[in-house]
Amino acid sequence: MSKPNRILAEPKHFEGSICIGKVTYPLGFTASTNGLHELELAFDVLSAESGIAVFKAFMTAGKPGEHVKWHVIAGSSEDGWSFYTDSFESHKFNLQTGTLSGTVYSSFVFSPDHESPTRLGMERWMRGFNSWDGARVETPLGIAGVESHVSNQDRQLVSARVGITQEEFSDPIKWGIKAREYLNYVCAGLSFIDGGWVAYPIERFSTPLGSFWRFIAVSSSPREFSPEHSLSNSEMLKALFESYFREPVPKDNFWDAVSWMYLPTTNNEGRFLGAMTAIEFWLSLEFDAEGDFSHLSEEEFSPIFSVIFSVLKIAKVPQPMIDGAENRIRNLRQFSLKQKIVKAFERRGISLTDISKSYLQQMITRRNTLIHEGKWLDGMDWEMVYLARELVTRIVLHTISFEGTYDSYLGGSGAYRRTYPSCERMVPN
Repeated sequence: MSKPNRILAEPKHFEGSICIGKVTYPLGFTASTNGLHELELAFDVLSAESGIAVFKAFMTAGKPGEHVKWHVIAGSSEDGWSFYTDSFESHKFNLQTGTLSGTVYSSFVFSPDHESPTRLGMERWMRGFNSWDGARVETPLGIAGVESHVSNQDRQLVSARVGITQEEFSDPIKWGIKAREYLNYVCAGLSFIDGGWVAYPIERFSTPLGSFWRFIAVSSSPREFSPEHSLSNSEMLKALFESYFREPVPKDNFWDAVSWMYLPTTNNEGRFLGAMTAIEFWLSLEFDAEGDFSHLSEEEFSPIFSVIFSVLKIAKVPQPMIDGAENRIRNLRQFSLKQKIVKAFERRGISLTDISKSYLQQMITRRNTLIHEGKWLDGMDWEMVYLARELVTRIVLHTISFEGTYDSYLGGSGAYRRTYPSCERMVPN
């Protein structure tokens, strides 16, 4: 695959305005992208009136009680292009030269297409993602796929594109909304397969009228413990692309839960807590979907609760102690965290091969010690990270209905292959 085209590689001039508060001032500017596909703006010399207004707005930004001043900039070019952003933050205004500088966090560009394409397309440029074979899948929304053009270790270089196209359509806007929702799901899954958060700085929606571009100032996170190497991840990619259309459809915030594993960190405490948060987030989704995981309902437990409190009062236990024990007593009817994990895995048919209940308890004890006492005990630090991440990996592979082999780090002896769904260990690589 060739390198993704760099939109606005050649600077384009726009005439428009900047809105500061409720006042709009004329403004000319030039938009372009650099080698990292980041949007950059260069402004024409501002009038004295506009410059002073921008300068005042800049000086008030960041003061206590003041919101950061994001300005609206809009404009059009002579050849029909349009530009808009409502997230420009001014950094500096030079009173002597009349020039402005700042950062654009998100912006939209429309480019007319004189060739009048007859199909719709939604695609995203991605930083740092790699796949030797990529994937191409037919879906109810159209042909979806991902391909990378270079294998690199720099997480901030644009290395791949993911997208979906449709030849037959009746309502481009409705299709575009569905396509964006689909790519949101897919891109979140690509981060899991890649082993780190994969950012997309550019999105393109192609229509017969032209292309609608979105530029985002965003970076990818470091890659760690990928469940599959980029040389052989095509089958996992296909499972991901197809899983969106299977029943039951994963909850909208399923990937929000998984994304806790990608928090940038250089210490094992952060890695462990990220994975544990992902597990507990997923468990909360399971409870919401399947009902409360408890030994007894509130109605069944109510008389037991009353008896316990009566005994405490008869025993003349001090009221402060009774008040402090109330929540703990109420929680007796709830499953413990270990019981929730085991129950949820059994209900979903997810294997716990090589993960005993005592092993889970070690992980939970480590979690409780870290959260409640702030202590990260010596020994087994990597092992607990690997165990928590292995649980999340099996949850995701189940969710995307993957069948095949994957890289496992369980036990802390380095990556080796397991088969899914049995999760049996294979001969080490």
